[in-house]
Formats: sequence, C-alpha cells, structure tokens
Amino acid sequence: MGIVILVVLCFISKMLFFESIDPVLAKSCNISIKNLSMIFLLLLSLTITIACQIVGSLLIFSLLVGPGAISFQWCGSFYKNILFSVIISLATVWSSLTISFYCDLPVSLCITVTICILYMVGVMKDNFYSYG
Repeated sequence: MGIVILVVLCFISKMLFFESIDPVLAKSCNISIKNLSMIFLLLLSLTITIACQIVGSLLIFSLLVGPGAISFQWCGSFYKNILFSVIISLATVWSSLTISFYCDLPVSLCITVTICILYMVGVMKDNFYSYG
C-alpha cells in the first residue's frame, strides 16, 4: 500500500506544487483543484491510517508536522524542503532510537522531544536574525 501511495504522490507532485504556488493560475490551466485536493487528502488519510496502527496518533502528528515545519524554517526551495524534511524525519527517528536505548526512555518521547528541540532551534535562529 505504501508503494501505491508513493507512486500516486509522485504522479501528482507537479500539479500539487503548481497549485500550492498559485491556485488561480492552476485553475485557469484546467487543473481540477477540488479533485487534486481530494486525492491528496485521501493519500494523507491512508498514510495516517496505516501508520497509526503501528506508531500511535501523537507520534504520527509529531512526525507529520514537525519535520515539515523545521525544514520550512531552514530551506527556501520546495523540493529542498521535501528532501530536508525526509532527512530530518530519518535522523530524528534514528537518533531517538539510540537515545532511547542508552537512556532507557520511551521512543515516542525521545522522538517528540527531539523534534521539539530542533523546532525551537529554528525559532531561536529566526529571532536572532530578525533582531540582529
């Protein structure tokens, strides 16, 4: 099922990118925004449904929102943002597994705290550069 979701997402990625930049122009180019949004929502709900059985809802929320928000703070390009978000997700999970193993802590706590710390570093960076 995961492979099907990735294939469909790769197929609609250019239209999603175009719609996210300028929805009015995308609509004028005969891109059905309503259908595209429904397909994306369906893919997202399938992903959450599959992962929720394994991981848990709080961790799913942290891993869906956190890396995207962190990469949005550090990257300017759409595709770099996606790549950086995937790298942050993988690095967070693997580093949290290591921390959890050595400190005898729950994995979900380590992942959520690591994402929170990375987000706060980005917020401090933005505040530092806005005042300086």
